[in-house]
Order: sequence, then C-alpha cells, then structure tokens
Amino acid sequence: MRYFIFACLWAGLSAGATAQDLNPRYTVIGTGTAHIGDATHMLIVPYDTEKDRARAKESNFGMGRSFSVSLHTVGAEGKPGSPFLQLTFQISKGQPDWVTAEFFDAQGISAPLAAGPDAGTVAFTAFDISADNQVTASLAGTFLRLKDYTTAPAIADSAAPVPFTAEIMVNVPKP
Repeated sequence: MRYFIFACLWAGLSAGATAQDLNPRYTVIGTGTAHIGDATHMLIVPYDTEKDRARAKESNFGMGRSFSVSLHTVGAEGKPGSPFLQLTFQISKGQPDWVTAEFFDAQGISAPLAAGPDAGTVAFTAFDISADNQVTASLAGTFLRLKDYTTAPAIADSAAPVPFTAEIMVNVPKP
C-alpha cells in the first residue's frame, strides 16, 4: 500500500514539474512537495546535463551512507531557483537518521529556516530506499529561523516555530 501511495505522489508531482518551464539543460531526477507554514511548494531535484551534476548525492563512510538532496523551485530562465529545500540524512546499520533540513527562502542563504542540530525538530514519518537508490520519504517537524548561518549559526531573535511536512521521491546517483 505504501508503494502505491508513493507511486501516486510521484505521478502527481512529475506532472506538476513538467508543467513548469525547466531549461532543457536540466532533467528531473526527483520531485517533492513541502508544506511550510501556510505555503505549499512544488519542488524538483534537478540534474545538470551540461555539468554532469545532480542536486542529490550519496557519500559512503565507515558503516554508513550519507545523502544530500536539494529540492528547488524552477526560477528565472528555467533554472533551479529559490526557494529551495536542502535535506541531509544518513543511513547507519540499515536505519535512517535525520541530520538536517533547511529551507532557503527570500531571507537568503544566511537566514534559512532550519531543523536539526542548529534549531527546530524533524523526523521521518515514512522512509524507503530501493537497491537502485530510489528514495521515497515523508518527514515532519518544526523549523526555526537562523541568523548568520554561513558564519556562526544561531537562532534568530524572536524566531517563531514554523511547522512543516514534506514528501520526496528521488533517484540518487550512486557514488
């Protein structure tokens, strides 16, 4: 049943992503929906065919695997743009652990909404990874706004918790 739900999600998100004017330089290797506060964002995981670079990556370490996935809106000239959601997680001994989630919006790279070790909370509500690295996941949590993210991250003054949920499906290239 879970696979059926994710298949329906994938079909719906893929249709939404192709309706946008994505530059032919990029192909879509994943999609997602992020519900942040009262806003809903339809996102894509792009693969840059000219630079042969995906916005999803796996790294192996010791007994585990680390994943980084950037889900973007389609911006000017059909290029991956902002806002965007950056997810980083690891799998150790077959179990996923959440590491960080950041949402970069109009406040820029130095003041994202964050959930993880710097601020907020996040947890998987569903997670699956296939043998060929297709990740399907749902997560939920609370973001807090950070300040000075690129130099000395701290919770911004009077930062209010922002609830969020997200659903993603992405084919992560193997290292």
